[in-house]
Amino acid sequence: MEHENEGFTPSKKLNFIIGICAILISLASFYATYLQAKSAEQQVKAMTYPLIQTVTNNYDLEKQESAISLVLINSGVGPAIIKNVIYQYEGQEYNTVFDYLKACCNEEYQNFKSAQSSDSATVRAQIITSRDREIILAANDSTQTLYLLKHETNKELWNKLNSERRKLNMSVCYCSLLENCYQSISVGMTQEVKSCSH
Repeated sequence: MEHENEGFTPSKKLNFIIGICAILISLASFYATYLQAKSAEQQVKAMTYPLIQTVTNNYDLEKQESAISLVLINSGVGPAIIKNVIYQYEGQEYNTVFDYLKACCNEEYQNFKSAQSSDSATVRAQIITSRDREIILAANDSTQTLYLLKHETNKELWNKLNSERRKLNMSVCYCSLLENCYQSISVGMTQEVKSCSH
């Protein structure tokens, strides 16, 4: 019976306990490193987080004049790569600001285009647009996707657009420089998405 106990001596017990402790310490160290890395990743993500908001105005404060503008503002702390903007109006989606104009104000828009083709057309009455996809928008920067200064020659279109812009929602899909992508779904509401598909 003495031979049964000889295989597990006190020194072997001690070595076994020390081995188990070393494994537990290694696992705890690995877990702590994992938590630290995850925390660092979240911190970097937070430090580069873009937040795109959409705004529509009917007055230009700088020029002190009536002007309709559709604006994308990056209120976040990091740059945003704007992948696409969808103009949602009365349950339909439009890929360009001109498609939206045709949907909301087609008659007025066509009349405006006809009047602008004449020699007497004024530059102040023009529709000014800027690129709204595949652009980088720095933190605290903005871009106007549409700008229309009120003028005698565009009054009909301006008035119609001014009333219809309240029914417009601009949905913006954008990514951070870390390739985290987001979809703005309404004013002040954003959700993370895998990618921007449009």
